Amino acid sequence: MSPPTAPDAPEVVVSEQALHKADEFVEAEEGASNKLAGWQNVLVIAVAFAMSAFHLYTAYAIVPTQTLRPVHVGFVLFLCFLVFPAAKRFRHRIVWWDWLAALLNGRSPLTALKL
Repeated sequence: MSPPTAPDAPEVVVSEQALHKADEFVEAEEGASNKLAGWQNVLVIAVAFAMSAFHLYTAYAIVPTQTLRPVHVGFVLFLCFLVFPAAKRFRHRIVWWDWLAALLNGRSPLTALKL
């Protein structure tokens, strides 16, 4: 059920041009990022969820620093290689060298956990 609104309240509408300009400002500040779809988007979301769950677990349990730091860095590097392209022309897709770098980063979460 939606909250009641005042009868004389104007409806806020944002134009496509304003949204595009806002995206340009974000990209100028943060750099280009992939807008993935399909199974790649699901994979990135699942890894980000696993990272969040691991960090919530470490807030509850005592995890040695020698394990915590490499796992954190492994998750971050894995996600960065997949989400941020090497150049703007490689946007919205993950190229083979991004997969290679993501899988071979020296501090992968599985290596640190010794799985």
